[in-house]
Amino acid sequence: SENNLFGSGRQLNLNVDIGSLQNLAIVSLTDPRINDSFLSGGVDVQKATRNFLDFDRTMTGAGGSLGYPLEPLLGAWAQDIQSSIRYDHTQVNIRNIRSSAALFVQQSAGYSTVSAFTPQLSRNTIDNPLNPTKGVRQVFSVEVAGFGGDQKYMLVSALNQWFQPLVDLGNGPIVFSLRTRLDYGESSNGKPLPLFRRFFPGGINSVRGFRNRTMGPVDLQGNRYGGSKEFVNNAELIFPLLKAAGLNGVVFYDIGQAFDDKKSITFSELRGAYGGGIRWSSPMGPIRIEFGFPTEIKPGERSMVTLFSFGAPL
Repeated sequence: SENNLFGSGRQLNLNVDIGSLQNLAIVSLTDPRINDSFLSGGVDVQKATRNFLDFDRTMTGAGGSLGYPLEPLLGAWAQDIQSSIRYDHTQVNIRNIRSSAALFVQQSAGYSTVSAFTPQLSRNTIDNPLNPTKGVRQVFSVEVAGFGGDQKYMLVSALNQWFQPLVDLGNGPIVFSLRTRLDYGESSNGKPLPLFRRFFPGGINSVRGFRNRTMGPVDLQGNRYGGSKEFVNNAELIFPLLKAAGLNGVVFYDIGQAFDDKKSITFSELRGAYGGGIRWSSPMGPIRIEFGFPTEIKPGERSMVTLFSFGAPL
C-alpha cells in the first residue's frame, strides 16, 4: 500500500491472498478528499476464486464508490455518520459442481453478470478496531442489482455492534459485546435469490458451535443450498488475561439461522451455541482461537467445533 501516492494524498493498494481454498487479488485507488472537499471516492478491480464443498466460484469485476460525511450537512450530532454509494459490475462463474450438490446449486452452474448499486449509511464510535473496549458500529445498506446484467435482486443488510466496559479489575476492563446482523434478500424476477448471494451461517464470524457454512436450508437429501435471509446474534464477555502481551479471554453465546426464499425469519427456529476462547493482539495482527458447543446436536454435527481466525473481527 502507498498512502500518499506522488504526494497527492491518494491511496493505492494491492492485496493478494493465496490459499488452497481461496485466492483473492484486489487493486484499488482511493482519494479521501477529492479536490480538498469532504467528498471521497475510489475505484478497484478484483478477482476472487473460492472452492466450497459442493461447487467452485469465481467472481471477477470492477467497481467504484463515492462517500460523504453527514456532519457538514447535519451538524455535530452526525459527526460519526458516513454516507456512501457504490457501483459494481461483476461476472460470476459457478463451476465444478459436485454430483451430490443440491438441485438448486446444480441449476446455478455457468456464467452470470451482476450490475448493482449499493447505497450505505454507517456510524462508528469504536475506540480501537483491533481490540475494542467501548463504542458502537452500525451499518445499513441496500444492494440493488438489475441495472444491466442478467441478475435482478435486492439485498438489505443491517449490522449493530456494541461494546460496553463493565468493570476494571486493575489489568484492563471486562467488556460486554453484542453483535446483531440481519440480512434479507429477494429477487425481482420471480426466481430464487442467486447462489452467490445466499447465506450459509456457521463459523467463527457467525454461530460458533457449527462449522463454516453448515447451517441454513437443506433439500430432501440433506444438501445445503443457502438461505435468502439470515439472523445472527453474538453476545460476548471479553476479559484480560495478560494485558502486557495483549492476551484476552472470551466467553460467548450465539444464536442464528438462515431461511429459504418463501419462508420468513422464525425466531423459534434459531439455533444456539456457547463456548469460549483466547484472543491475542499479536505483532502480526489479531489471532483468535475459540471453541464452540451447539446447544442441540443433530445427526452428522459435531459436539464441539474448534475455530481459528487471523485478522480483525468482523
